[in-house]
Amino acid sequence: MPGHRVFIDVPSPPRSPRRSHYRRHSLTLDERPAFVYRDDLDMMQEREHGLRTANDTLQRHNQVLKSQLQGKEKTIRDQQAWIDQLELENHELRRSLESNSDVDSRRETKIRDLRRKNTKLEAENDSLKTRVREVLRIAKEATDDRVRQLKDEVTEWRRRYEDQDRRIKRLRENMDDHIAANERLTSENESLRRKLEVEERLRRRHGY
Repeated sequence: MPGHRVFIDVPSPPRSPRRSHYRRHSLTLDERPAFVYRDDLDMMQEREHGLRTANDTLQRHNQVLKSQLQGKEKTIRDQQAWIDQLELENHELRRSLESNSDVDSRRETKIRDLRRKNTKLEAENDSLKTRVREVLRIAKEATDDRVRQLKDEVTEWRRRYEDQDRRIKRLRENMDDHIAANERLTSENESLRRKLEVEERLRRRHGY
């Protein structure tokens, strides 16, 4: 019987527009403006929620398999008890046969029937044991495959998050450089403006 695999489709969230958060450059270094691609961060959060949901579904599926396995094990125990009872009856019948040579043919027929039933039950018991081992193997393989897949997805999204974090840090550094350059230009412009005002006053004074 083929293994029962669980496929869970986790939808990707819609992309939201890029948001920018701006603070005045007079704040501290950590509070300076940074442009964050909010859609990527939201998508990673939604993906993490999807992975948690998939993991919960997998755990519920494992619980169902465990319940089914417990039911199989109970059936095996019940049938084994029945076999033991039949073997006890068979033993008692054999002992009765040994001590009573005048046992009629109907008793012998019953013994043969019990032996056939015993053989049949032993075969069914072996078949059930084989089936239980197969179910356990399939469940373990399906669980291991899904766990590996989830680990790979988590690793991939962690890598993307770290890449995004590095890009954000570079953007902050670039903005710090731009802010410093703007401050230098503002200072230079102010110095030039004062020089122009002085030159303008001199020209007016000398009639230029």
